[in-house]
Order: sequence, then C-alpha cells, then structure tokens
Amino acid sequence: MAHMQQKYTDPISNDTVNHLTGTRAMNSEFYQIFHDYQEFSVRYNEKYQAVWSYFKPTPRPCFTTTLLKEALEIQQSIINYFKSLPEKAEPAIRYLIMSSHIPGVYNLGGDLDLFI
Repeated sequence: MAHMQQKYTDPISNDTVNHLTGTRAMNSEFYQIFHDYQEFSVRYNEKYQAVWSYFKPTPRPCFTTTLLKEALEIQQSIINYFKSLPEKAEPAIRYLIMSSHIPGVYNLGGDLDLFI
C-alpha cells in the first residue's frame, strides 16, 4: 500500500503537521477530537499513538460543568472515531491520557454548590 502525506494545521499549536496515511487510520472523525475546548487542550503523540488531554479549568482548579462536559465530549469523539473505522483498519489511537495543565495540580476538588 502506498503511503500518502497528508498535511493539516494543528488546532492547538497552529503548526503544520504531516501525517502518513495508509498505515494508521486518520480520518475526519480522528481530526474532530482536536477542536477548541474551553477547559481542555488536546494533542496527539504519533510515536506512542496517544491522545493527551490537558485540563485547564477556569476560574480556579476545580471540577466545573464545562470541564465535565468537555471530558465526556473528548471521550465520545474517540468512541466515534473507533466506530467510523473500517473493520481491518489499524487505529491511530492506543491511549487516552488525561493530565493537568496546571503545574503541581492533578486532582481537582468540586464546587459543592454545583454538585449538591
């Protein structure tokens, strides 16, 4: 199978990125994962086939309805990507990693008024 170069602009860094198509499936559903979010930034590491999602809650580091909605949206986008693949396609994603964009903070508390 011939490999074709496909260029796209990374929505996070605005860098032009080349991806080989033909070895791993990177279709339109794949690129839907990487749109602008309010409380997440999402990147792809091709070497490890990993989607990195960094939460950056505002106005302070705690769970918000937006953060929870976007976390589910990222996960649903990945599910949609897998559902869109042809039966024998090699997926481009093996891992989803959720991390904090705030140095020294991983676990988030919640706004009790929001959850009670």
